[in-house]
Amino acid sequence: MFTIINLFKQRLKEVYTLPMLFLYALALLLLFVVFISSKTMDIDIAQFMGDMQQLGNLQFYSGIITNLGVFLWVVGGIVNFFTFLVIGKYESNQQANYLLLSCLISFILAIDDFFMFHERWAYRYFSINEKYVLLSYMILIIYYLIAYRAIILKNNFVFLILSLGLFGFSVVADLSWEKVFGKESVHGIANFLVEEGAKFLGLMTWAIYHTISSKDLIIKHLNNNK
Repeated sequence: MFTIINLFKQRLKEVYTLPMLFLYALALLLLFVVFISSKTMDIDIAQFMGDMQQLGNLQFYSGIITNLGVFLWVVGGIVNFFTFLVIGKYESNQQANYLLLSCLISFILAIDDFFMFHERWAYRYFSINEKYVLLSYMILIIYYLIAYRAIILKNNFVFLILSLGLFGFSVVADLSWEKVFGKESVHGIANFLVEEGAKFLGLMTWAIYHTISSKDLIIKHLNNNK
């Protein structure tokens, strides 16, 4: 019994760090904000914390491709962040910054995708046109490609180019479909298959690129330290 208690204390000391305290403090703060918002805005707390399928009385397959797409954004962010935590301090500043920016881009676009920021909320709450939000993302991607081109060229960049090409095709389809095919076709099968299909394939390719690149970087680090 005492052995288990001592082992528990030892493991607790290992995780009792400032970053861990910060993460739990952040989580508790979020829950507190949700509670206060529910009370002050007179909104049922289930609207904040409930499952969307139950709240909207939706089928299990509702939005499945979009949800999987957000998951793929997160995969791209997590693998880069994990790689940074594992070997970031052993790599050059440029390599470490590349991993962090790759992670940041993935998470920013995951949040945008999940909350439909550029489609709905950017203009409603900040009076920012959807096109300007998309332009800011494009500028960020261009900076990413130029600033870290040396690192990207060492990776299997074919997947990155393919993913960006699919994203670009999806955005063009989104912005031009109504003008080309008419308003009545916006919610048609063809529009969803072309726009959302290209986006989903781009997301899958984005996740593949970063997973392979991170794997190769970790293997290279291990081989160099044998």
